[in-house]
Amino acid sequence: MKADNIAKKMDKIRAALAQKRDVLVAFSGGVDSSVVASLAYDALAERASAITIDSGLSSPRELEGTKQVAAEIGIPHRIVKLDMLAHPKFVQNPPDRCYHCKKRMLSALGKVAGTSTIVDGTNASDLDENRPGYRALKEFDVFTPLLDFGVSKSEAKEMAVRLNLPNANKPSESCMATRIPCGQRITKDKLRQIRDAEEFLRSKGITDIRVRHNGNLACMELYKDDMQIIITNADGILKKFREIGFERISHKLRV
Repeated sequence: MKADNIAKKMDKIRAALAQKRDVLVAFSGGVDSSVVASLAYDALAERASAITIDSGLSSPRELEGTKQVAAEIGIPHRIVKLDMLAHPKFVQNPPDRCYHCKKRMLSALGKVAGTSTIVDGTNASDLDENRPGYRALKEFDVFTPLLDFGVSKSEAKEMAVRLNLPNANKPSESCMATRIPCGQRITKDKLRQIRDAEEFLRSKGITDIRVRHNGNLACMELYKDDMQIIITNADGILKKFREIGFERISHKLRV
């Protein structure tokens, strides 16, 4: 019965997208936006395209991943650069930072989209959390089919499996700005430290990791199953993190 419900929601989303003249999918390369891009391409073929904003808040690895997933789907894809650190309100890192970030991104997308409908991968589960960026989506009249048709995060993952997407089991990755506490300025150096620390831990086999930046303290957030990797590589991790610029390291288990 659940599978039938998933299929019905997918058909409804395809039908809704098919009513659009053409669409531009805000494409992060995560599961949600990939599902939307795949359904949009099913419904509209070449009248659907995907745009990834290179804001400096994601790693080169993630950007390369967007190219690979878009190519697998078949949807035309472009990457547009946007220097988020050029916007003072974002750099100040207020509690509604995500609103200012999303607003800048959607403004950039709007210049590319022209008369095309901008489509976003926000799902129904996202609104269970504090999402300042949702306000920007409403202001720009962005179409959010997963949200509009009540697709939860777990259902989106099931859709990704049914669509044979290569990233169906990919852990969710938030932008690196979320690793810096509100009120602490976002700088290029802090983002570099976070990126280098997380990429180093991934090279050791930890695929789902967050490194929180708090001055000279790095807090690693990881799952219990990965703790043995930390213990085994403790000396190397300490050395690398000090090279990156952190003086102290702590860890927190994710649930």
